[in-house]
Amino acid sequence: MEKRFLLKENIKTLVLAVVAVGVMALAGCNGDDPDPDPEPTQTVLEILESNTEYSDFAEFYELYADELPDISGETEFTLFLPNNAAFQTLRETLSVDDLTAIKESEILKVLSFHFISGTKTEISAGDAFTTDQGENITINSDGTIKEGGSNPAVEILSSTEATNGAVHVVNRILIPPTFFAFIVEHLGKISQTIFLGGEFSILADVIAKADTYAESTQGQLTPHTTTLSNADVSLTFFAPSNATFYAAAGVVDGDNAATIATKVQGFMDNYSGQQFYGIVANHIVTDDGNPDDDNTIINETELETGATFPTAFTVDGENFGSLLVFNNTEVVPADNGIGVYLDSNGDVDLQNPGETLGNLDAEIVFPPSLSGIAPSNGSLYIIAGILVPPSE
Repeated sequence: MEKRFLLKENIKTLVLAVVAVGVMALAGCNGDDPDPDPEPTQTVLEILESNTEYSDFAEFYELYADELPDISGETEFTLFLPNNAAFQTLRETLSVDDLTAIKESEILKVLSFHFISGTKTEISAGDAFTTDQGENITINSDGTIKEGGSNPAVEILSSTEATNGAVHVVNRILIPPTFFAFIVEHLGKISQTIFLGGEFSILADVIAKADTYAESTQGQLTPHTTTLSNADVSLTFFAPSNATFYAAAGVVDGDNAATIATKVQGFMDNYSGQQFYGIVANHIVTDDGNPDDDNTIINETELETGATFPTAFTVDGENFGSLLVFNNTEVVPADNGIGVYLDSNGDVDLQNPGETLGNLDAEIVFPPSLSGIAPSNGSLYIIAGILVPPSE
């Protein structure tokens, strides 16, 4: 009897266990278990803003939101999202501490290259996507991203579906192919500061207009872009900032963006490409003329009163431009810079300073030691003033 009782109890226990397992299975079928693939609850923008590891990209998106896709609503976009480490890598590559100081048009090229219309949750080898910037990115056979030229290749670190698209976190900034070629041409040279720096955007436009004229001469003139990006030369370039051109264009405090643009365009229209070519040439010194040092650039110690340096401005193939240095803050107090002034058109007489020092054309605002700009192909001084060459 005792064995039969134990057998019945064991059978009862086994049946209850089987029933319990069945109930649990039914409960899972009824959806009581957590969904292994829960529905997304955040927009692309909310994902971007929810993690401090993406704060650098979030800052740029906030600055240029009006120019970039709206990722806050129902329109679907896929974002390849660089983390903060990716931005640090770019800073080190460009030797730029503040990436927001880069020219706005170039920033927008790069930012818009990270957005793709539609939801792309699955990324496979061979996939090609057209970005909001217009150029394509392709997925390599190993799952990395092929774009402008990151080395090593860009990796996708994680992927998240959003309510209005998808986010793929990447470990490098994606660079459009055409812009990557531009960066390679100018990286580390004087031209990088001019063509990437937001504070020199007007000077870049001036050089572009000058180069249009140079290119029309069938090779008789070298474009200034070529000169400033030449790795085989060592030159000194005196660069007027946007503030200098604003003053020349008559921009005043209180002018809105539209008014500033109109005044600057008016200034640009006042000069032909040929005139701008000569003006830019008068900001370039290819030889300091000092046989006692081992370089051709103008060192800061050479900026003494009375020093003269021939510029690249020529007439009929002969040098016609030169810069005269005046360094005396007791006579002419420092105004916009360090108290070192340049005369470019020969109308200052150092023997009669009382009458002619008012004709000094530009003050050096930041010499290399203060600006921190150290291009590989020379030296760059930031100046307040435009060095117009002498009339013939």
